[in-house]
Amino acid sequence: MTNTNQTAERTTDEKKSNTFSEWVEREDLIIDPEFKKLFSTGAPEGGYEGLKEQIRHEGILTPLIGWKEKRTLLDGHTRIDIYDELEMTTPLPIQWLSFPDKEKAEAWMLKHQIFRRNLSTFRNIQAVLKLNDFYTAKAREVQKTGKRDLTPNLGEGGEVNEILGKLVKASAENVRKVKIILKQATPEDIDKLLKDEESIHSVYEKCQRMDKNKQSTGDTGKSAKEKGIIRLITQLVFCRQCSLLFSILPNPHSHLATSVFHGIFR
Repeated sequence: MTNTNQTAERTTDEKKSNTFSEWVEREDLIIDPEFKKLFSTGAPEGGYEGLKEQIRHEGILTPLIGWKEKRTLLDGHTRIDIYDELEMTTPLPIQWLSFPDKEKAEAWMLKHQIFRRNLSTFRNIQAVLKLNDFYTAKAREVQKTGKRDLTPNLGEGGEVNEILGKLVKASAENVRKVKIILKQATPEDIDKLLKDEESIHSVYEKCQRMDKNKQSTGDTGKSAKEKGIIRLITQLVFCRQCSLLFSILPNPHSHLATSVFHGIFR
């Protein structure tokens, strides 16, 4: 395990680096659960155990990244988990970045994690969609200033889709399709997308066909209970209409009444 003296030997060169800000004690670094789950980066090549062995013998070499104003960790959660698991006590190297608010910090965190990883288009879009609400709110703010008319795009998310697509080098159309896929696709198809066994377009087309089938069969997504209630009400209304019909016939047992009855129910 790296001790304090070994850590101190690295300070001279690292402090000269533009990516190094200072050494902090573990208790002085705040972990925000929302930041931690925002984008799970996992361990690098070699896996969690490989990273664990590296940290056990060398300590945390690459500076963590934190939000200066809140003293909160933004990047390096896996390394901190290992650090805590090993019950280490050495100071931690960290680079501090300044952000005016939590939304800006989250936006930076997601962009940083997306750019540093080699992910498929679907995974990139799935990740960047966590910024959808942030950029939608931002677009509405711009709209209020009157500097740019975003009204036609906000309804369909077109303007936001373009922004999100540019962040991960994907088309706005693919962003739109992934939004629909995440709402309508089956877990099996989502799994195939994650494994690169299906394309975004092919799964989107499946969703479109499923939607058309539901519309043609009258399946609007209602539960079995709701559908049962609707059928019951329809039957009651139908019976009431039959009752009114027979009440205006001159003789309910006449040939005309019998013909009408068989005509309705055949």
